[in-house]
Amino acid sequence: TQTLVYVSCAQSREIQVFSLADDSGEVSLRQRVATGSAPSPLRVCPQQRVLYAGLRSDDAIAAFAIDPVSGPGCGNLALLGSVATPGGSSTITVEP
Repeated sequence: TQTLVYVSCAQSREIQVFSLADDSGEVSLRQRVATGSAPSPLRVCPQQRVLYAGLRSDDAIAAFAIDPVSGPGCGNLALLGSVATPGGSSTITVEP
């Protein structure tokens, strides 16, 4: 089995998706998602279907669908949309 790791990369303005093999500890880059802004903070909804990213320099929050299908694309992100957050987003909380 594997664990998915979502990394906020402010300098490159992207979210990187890694897989971590539970048996060997091997880490592999799966996807790089350009955000156009420094993504921080990141939060995954409790159902693990959506990742929310604060886009600091754009004062916005973006929502990304998390691919639930097992196999090579599992855990990859696809942009659903974004919304302006006047004053920025220093934290994101997701309620069930």
